[in-house]
Amino acid sequence: MKRALLAGVIASCLFPAAAEAAPRLALFPTPLTPITSTPPFPPPDTALPNVFKPPIRGSTRVAVGIDRRGQVISVEATQRLVLKRLGDYRLTVPAPVRNVVAAAGSESSPGLRKGAVVWSGFSAGRKVLAASATLDPTTAGALLPLQLEISDGSVRLRNATGTTATTFTANGDPVQLAKILDALRRDPQGRRLGRDTYVQVTGKTETLNVRVASPLRVTGRIGNREVSLVLGEEARTIPVSGRPVARLAVEPIPPALLSSAPPRPTWNEAVTVSLTLARVRQYAGYLANPDPLGPTGTRYVYRTTAAPAPPPEPPAPQDEGLAAWAIAFIAAAAIAAAGGLAVVWARS
Repeated sequence: MKRALLAGVIASCLFPAAAEAAPRLALFPTPLTPITSTPPFPPPDTALPNVFKPPIRGSTRVAVGIDRRGQVISVEATQRLVLKRLGDYRLTVPAPVRNVVAAAGSESSPGLRKGAVVWSGFSAGRKVLAASATLDPTTAGALLPLQLEISDGSVRLRNATGTTATTFTANGDPVQLAKILDALRRDPQGRRLGRDTYVQVTGKTETLNVRVASPLRVTGRIGNREVSLVLGEEARTIPVSGRPVARLAVEPIPPALLSSAPPRPTWNEAVTVSLTLARVRQYAGYLANPDPLGPTGTRYVYRTTAAPAPPPEPPAPQDEGLAAWAIAFIAAAAIAAAGGLAVVWARS
């Protein structure tokens, strides 16, 4: 994002009058531009650089356990990575992992490090790496896209992906901007555009703050009521009876703006679409694909569940007086037994 702002303003800083009149190139923020540092989770300090031959296709299913109030009490993430090239690999997938095991279909076993799932080995041309990880519910829950508030008589659904992106505005070439939007319709994750996409602009460059959120497709059931909706930043309240059991599937999806953008979009219109897609990609990559240009997708499943059982209490400490008495008794008995054995040996 800073690169985009710098590319747009550097000419105006050096040559203010000429910069406003003369056409110049500005870096266009594509969906590969992260708006915030998370999601996905940040890498641990000890993480080694990833080693692989692209592409890697990633997909994740996140099972979210919620209590009768809608609070997150458990998060289980199953990620599937498909390597498609011959060669060695060393991969780190950052996450607040408590435990990890190989998932069904995996052709290798994952390793566990503090703050990450790790893989290493050799791919003979195609290899499936699948892991099921138990995540810390507090840390993992803070990056989930949907929040639920369940009370007697209603369930409130809130989209938690909203944020403000800081970029810049200018008069962009509408033909170039239209081509960018056409490319994004074919590839909403922006992998073909990449990060280094430039557009010819004119006029004064100014800071632009854009409010963006990933639209969420929410389907499933809340009690006896079926749910099927697309959730934007406006929360939705669903009337129900009592405190119902919920089972909802949630998927980040491209915005309607992508298909309804005008044939000759302005810079602001195109940037808003692209930054929204950037937010969609962030939540589609809840667990990072080690290949930053690789396709990724995440499906979240929220389900009302019982709270996990508390850990067993440690055994109560013994009374010190009783313990000392018992030790003394055992010692005395041992000495007496030893003496008896000596007498028997002496008489034999």
